[in-house]
Amino acid sequence: MAVTLAFIGTNLMEIVSPHGRGLGALFDSGKTNSDYPLMFAVLIALAFLGIVLYYVVVALEKIFAGWAERQPG
Repeated sequence: MAVTLAFIGTNLMEIVSPHGRGLGALFDSGKTNSDYPLMFAVLIALAFLGIVLYYVVVALEKIFAGWAERQPG
């Protein structure tokens, strides 16, 4: 869960920062230019990347900490 929150925080800082060059800055550029398809595409990409990063961390957890049981819920 921490990786997804870190990912969200990083992108929010890119939107706020005047020197951002990532997806957050691209989203802000689309907002400034009223390019709604670009903004939607960036949101889809951010959602996809967040989900992928979460499952990468889950897979790494199973590999390196397989002895730790996850509690449901």
